[in-house]
Amino acid sequence: MKGIIRKKPNSSNLIIKEKLYKDYRLFYYLPLYKAAIKGDWETADKFIQKEPDAVRARITVDSETALIVAVKMVGGKDFLEKLVEKMSPDDLAICDDGGRTALHRAAGFGNIEVAKLLVDKNRALPNMATHLKDTALFYAAEHGDRKMVQWLMPLMDEWCFIDIALKLLKRYHWLAHWDLEGEEDLKFHALAILAGTPSSFKSGNNFNILQEFIYSSLSP
Repeated sequence: MKGIIRKKPNSSNLIIKEKLYKDYRLFYYLPLYKAAIKGDWETADKFIQKEPDAVRARITVDSETALIVAVKMVGGKDFLEKLVEKMSPDDLAICDDGGRTALHRAAGFGNIEVAKLLVDKNRALPNMATHLKDTALFYAAEHGDRKMVQWLMPLMDEWCFIDIALKLLKRYHWLAHWDLEGEEDLKFHALAILAGTPSSFKSGNNFNILQEFIYSSLSP
């Protein structure tokens, strides 16, 4: 119709509304947040029974779920097991503002027991990357946790592992000098997998991973 002037949305009002909603959400989920920190399943269960969708809600400033919060507390295995039971595989893949899943946090803390709990329910988690393109494998390597790195490596999808291994070795050189304790360790070593894939190298040579460094500084 003629003569009607449409007003543009006021961006400042939208920002205020979003902040108010976020503050309300944080306040609403505060009991669940506190329960996740303390490992208080009784309180958490009562909250979840009242609102089942709470298991997938983002309850912190960084948009973390109760699962991510609980994993960061490094403890409360009983709490985590019961919480995971109430979650779907997709719920376990919910990430925070940085794209980190609960597995990223478990890998960063070196908690293989919790990592197994998560991966048993969602096998896709090891291949999920953050907004910076880092998988849980990078988080383990960043903390120099060789046991976690060794555990995660065979869980990676074959189609993407080569690229991840190249980036990993370029970023964390200590992996290139990882001393193997036996033949069984060989199949978990990034260099072993790369050496077994000639197409990964320009020359196509299959280098001896125990004596040679990977093809000249891992050119991208």
